[in-house]
Amino acid sequence: MSGEYGNDPANWTAAPATPGIDNTSSLPLDLRVSWSGTSITLSWNPSVTGYILESTDRIPSGSWEAVSGVANSSVSVTPASGNRFID
Repeated sequence: MSGEYGNDPANWTAAPATPGIDNTSSLPLDLRVSWSGTSITLSWNPSVTGYILESTDRIPSGSWEAVSGVANSSVSVTPASGNRFID
């Protein structure tokens, strides 16, 4: 699975900011990624607030969806087949 382009964290990139959303936090948004079995956990500094973790299956995309299950500045996801991009 890690050999597939979209599922390899080495190929993940940050997308441009969403127009109209203030993303000028003075705290750096350091997104941490860790693997455990078949799950990927994304986590970040809990002091950074006001962001919504979103995903889409293609870039560029006009349609981003909020990632469900985010709690305490962390979420675990199980990669599905195909691409999934996180913003």
